Amino acid sequence: MYKHAVYIRHLFLKGRCSMFFGKSNEKSDVSVNTNFYTSYSSTCLLTVGGWNRNLTVKFAPAVGKDSNGLTQYSTDNANIVNTVIRE
Repeated sequence: MYKHAVYIRHLFLKGRCSMFFGKSNEKSDVSVNTNFYTSYSSTCLLTVGGWNRNLTVKFAPAVGKDSNGLTQYSTDNANIVNTVIRE
């Protein structure tokens, strides 16, 4: 199993395999996005993920509560902070 994981990582880093088992595409760049962690709180939504070989962090502020008492988060890009931590 480890041998296969190393080979898939090799293809991924060379841009020849989408995450994880997509079609090989050697003629164009492959863009991979995935979420690693999401945290919900009464003040903001925090999402940590990966974009190609970079780490992404997203903060969305809470904007109130719905009729069920669940915290609602902003979907307006003017209020959301997205940033990338480069490799």
